[in-house]
Amino acid sequence: MWHLDPPGVTPRDSYVRSVLPTQMLERRRRLLAATDTVQQAGVRFRGAVGAQTMHELDSGAFAVPGIAPGDFVKWAYKNGMCSGGGRDIYDEILDAPEDERCPMCGQGEVKQLDHVMPKMKYPALCVDPLNLVPICERCNYVKGQASPTSVDTTPLHPYVDQVDTESWLDAKVVPNRQGQLKYYVAAPPGWDDSLTARVHHHFALFELAKRYSVHANRTLKSIKYSLQEQVDRAGEDAVRAYLLDAAVSRLQHDPNSWDGVAHRAWAADAEFCRGAFSADAPRRSLASSPAARMTPMAITMKNFSLLWTDPDGVHWASAVGYDEPSAARRQKELEDAGCREVEIIETEPGQLPDPRP
Repeated sequence: MWHLDPPGVTPRDSYVRSVLPTQMLERRRRLLAATDTVQQAGVRFRGAVGAQTMHELDSGAFAVPGIAPGDFVKWAYKNGMCSGGGRDIYDEILDAPEDERCPMCGQGEVKQLDHVMPKMKYPALCVDPLNLVPICERCNYVKGQASPTSVDTTPLHPYVDQVDTESWLDAKVVPNRQGQLKYYVAAPPGWDDSLTARVHHHFALFELAKRYSVHANRTLKSIKYSLQEQVDRAGEDAVRAYLLDAAVSRLQHDPNSWDGVAHRAWAADAEFCRGAFSADAPRRSLASSPAARMTPMAITMKNFSLLWTDPDGVHWASAVGYDEPSAARRQKELEDAGCREVEIIETEPGQLPDPRP
């Protein structure tokens, strides 16, 4: 669901470079004799991808005459591309995603190449670059050997479909579950029925709702202390500002970041911002917090804010004040999200800085 530029290698070049170094002369002759078959298969495949008719492709038209599917896949893909002359093409495709992020889920680390159309069923496409997509182990396992059976059940193709520039991922807090989120697809108004159905299918096929929810729960555990500090210091509004600050930073880089969507959903839930993220939330309130119970006395409390530049070069400033440990944690979160020039500055109580010019 995250777009990648298509490989710049033709089906013919990929195939010839993969099989030409074959040592066994008779096998090499048979493989090279199939070059036109592979080229024609690539033309048919590209036509189907462009017309969104991959589900209509006849697997029989992608057989290689005179070579059994298992032998052809072994000789051309396993021996030729994975371990032979086509390895540089394999590595180029594998290394294409930014930060090794799986384009199918946007979360896993790319480790393998997936055949969009299964290689044993469509052997003539086994080294076609358009049919090879970098993928994480989890997504590859979930997809398995499935091939599309209709337009609506055709998974998104990262080289062709581009839905990552629009916001379509959303989430909401599950009531009485301490901040647990339910993720779902919120299709933009401009999407047609077919694209909407395909995104829903892709979302379900790769189990993204469950996977994002699990990661959001882990994130929540890591920030609960900071959230409780905000509740104790300034109440609901401070928590909301803290969460929105984090959401904006993450969504600037990726409008469908599961992490950014999580922070946005938590910020939008009033009960969560009042402390429902904690099991003992009903027993805690601003009035009973340590700060509220303190006897009035002369106290000098230092406040800190942050300035940073997001990955797109936009300058930002904190929308909430922090104590020093919380500011340091927030600085690390921003740096981990790819932000630059993250600076902690001391501010007067109640005052917030402006972004850098």
